[in-house]
Amino acid sequence: MLSQIKRIALTALSLLLLTGCVESIQNEYSTNRVFFRFSPVTAVPPLYRALTNPGLYCHIDFSNKTGNTRRTANFIASTGESQSYALTSEYANRYIECISGFIVGMPSIPDVAGNFYLVAYDLVCPTCYDKNAIQRSLDFGPNETAVCGRCNRTYSLIHGGIISGGEGSKLKRYRITYDSNILVIQN
Repeated sequence: MLSQIKRIALTALSLLLLTGCVESIQNEYSTNRVFFRFSPVTAVPPLYRALTNPGLYCHIDFSNKTGNTRRTANFIASTGESQSYALTSEYANRYIECISGFIVGMPSIPDVAGNFYLVAYDLVCPTCYDKNAIQRSLDFGPNETAVCGRCNRTYSLIHGGIISGGEGSKLKRYRITYDSNILVIQN
């Protein structure tokens, strides 16, 4: 009887631990549907440097020039360098959806295996957006952070987009790949 109670307790504990692990994996990436494909990355130095150098990041936002139907991608590096790139109809007609734009780059701290990895976050302040539906874009701050000019929250780009100052939601993260001069951000 005692061994049967131990088995039930052990099974319940195992299920509880598995549930906790599954929840954290599911919450790592945003549930927003996103797809952005860009090439040639080497034609845009602010983006190329962010994807190949630890500790550098790049904002990507999209705009339409006044009176023009052509869509433009604006790339602004954490170092201040910027460049705009007119998207051809091949890219402008693809599914590009994010709340405000993207922050892409490579944290200066490697993962536990010693590898540097790429990250992509939504450019919007998640706390302002979730609470008030305000689409306030983040600015780069010191020490690999992103800062909201409206609510003054600071998000760590090194540690998964968590808030390093204040309370609220962490940055919305997307899957990112960069290979053969092609960048793909998707969920």
